[in-house]
Amino acid sequence: AAVAAAVTWRRWAGPVAALARGRPWRAGALFGGGLALANFVVGVPLSITRYAWGRHFGIVTQGVGPWLADVGKGLAIGTGLSALLGLGVTVAAARAPRRWWVWVAGGGIALVCVGTWITPLVVEPLFQRTRPLGDSALARQITDIARAEGVDVRTVLVNDASTRTNAANAYVSGYGSSRRIVVYDTLLRDFPRDQVRVVVAHEVAHVAERHVVWGTALGAAGTVALVLVGFGVAGRGGTECRDALRVVSRLAAAVAVAGTLSTPAANLVSRAMEREADRAALEVTHDPAAAEALFRGFVHTSLSAPSPPTAVHLWFGTHPSIAERVGTARRFAGRR
Repeated sequence: AAVAAAVTWRRWAGPVAALARGRPWRAGALFGGGLALANFVVGVPLSITRYAWGRHFGIVTQGVGPWLADVGKGLAIGTGLSALLGLGVTVAAARAPRRWWVWVAGGGIALVCVGTWITPLVVEPLFQRTRPLGDSALARQITDIARAEGVDVRTVLVNDASTRTNAANAYVSGYGSSRRIVVYDTLLRDFPRDQVRVVVAHEVAHVAERHVVWGTALGAAGTVALVLVGFGVAGRGGTECRDALRVVSRLAAAVAVAGTLSTPAANLVSRAMEREADRAALEVTHDPAAAEALFRGFVHTSLSAPSPPTAVHLWFGTHPSIAERVGTARRFAGRR
């Protein structure tokens, strides 16, 4: 957010316009790609510190070479996407000076929806490898859990998480006949089978409760709101390259700042969905003891804070605290 706000100081606009030879779409692409690179450079010390701390405390297992390769892939994807966004905004601002926000909002909605669909199929394989689950009995138990929750899953895969981390998790990806459950190999390695079933039931619940659909819809609505905020800050566009650059830089700043300030609200929704998935997993597995042991295990394998400071949790917490999740399991046990 600070970087995006800083670039509204437009000493760079003249050189960028000259480099783009007065073409708004070229200028927008250069701005978008440049902003992504600037954010990357500013964030390098934080990324290195995060990696070093993760290695020191045993959460990160990835070597320096593979880590740098993943960083490079992420940078390439982020820069390309940011350049495409900058191009789209500047073209809209040049061709529809008064209504550019309509086209940008529509494009943002399309990007959110398409991203939800293609990320598991196209982006995730660039950073991980998967193989079929070799334990046929466990695979059958997992598909039975999915069936009990009304979700059709035909494939259970294991991903090579241990090459990157000691943290454990699972997730559901794909749609329709391509839907599959992916389990971290660290989950299979470090947790007993009853706890693995709890994790799977939780992840399948997200699909059963249509959390992905709701999340995509809320993301699309949030995109429209952010674009409207950006329009209020940036104002009308123009056919000149400098006008288009003014719009895209102010829009980027407004979206970055407003998006950062809205993080607690987004995480509030996320925590509500995670609570619902926890309850659904307990209803399906009927094993609150395994759920409590699982949550306690997360404290050790992921170094999760059982009860983080309230302000930190409200701002950054995407899941209920471990203490709250343990309490949910105990209350369920008390009802039985």
